[in-house]
Amino acid sequence: MAKTIGIIPEKIINYKCFIDGEMSPTALVDVDLPDIQFMSETISGAGIAGEIDSPTLGHFSAFEIGMNFRTLIKDNFKTFSQKVYALEFRAATQSTDMSGGQINKGRLKISTRVVPKSLGLGKLEVGKPSGSNQKFACAYLKVEVDNETVLEIDKINMIFNVNGEDLLAEVRDAIGM
Repeated sequence: MAKTIGIIPEKIINYKCFIDGEMSPTALVDVDLPDIQFMSETISGAGIAGEIDSPTLGHFSAFEIGMNFRTLIKDNFKTFSQKVYALEFRAATQSTDMSGGQINKGRLKISTRVVPKSLGLGKLEVGKPSGSNQKFACAYLKVEVDNETVLEIDKINMIFNVNGEDLLAEVRDAIGM
């Protein structure tokens, strides 16, 4: 049987950040996307041989998004008021089709709704970037790959979609939402 060589996902070619629909400051270096972790409870009792860590369907620990800046600029303070901001990250991705030798380009789009948590001013050092950063609490997250929604989490509206499957529909119905 012949071995099939496939697509090898490689990297982000480049990306842009949009804040409330406007392109973000050019001092942006990179973004720390949230770690998605289900809320869970350890259960034990009669008929269970020990403990089981039981994740709660569609309920998540707090999400945090971090933006790291080369240097502190005036625009860093535009997103420091205590209100909800729409952050959107649009990226071009690169992969290689090993059977044909083609370099493929794709799209990655991450849409969020966030509230600022902190602003790190960085440090002052001669001839060096300040290394400023900002962190945001995130209540809404949507990930699209090549224009297809693969994940949507809306904590306020109890929405948890994975690859088009609404995993909280029955829960919303049960509680009258």
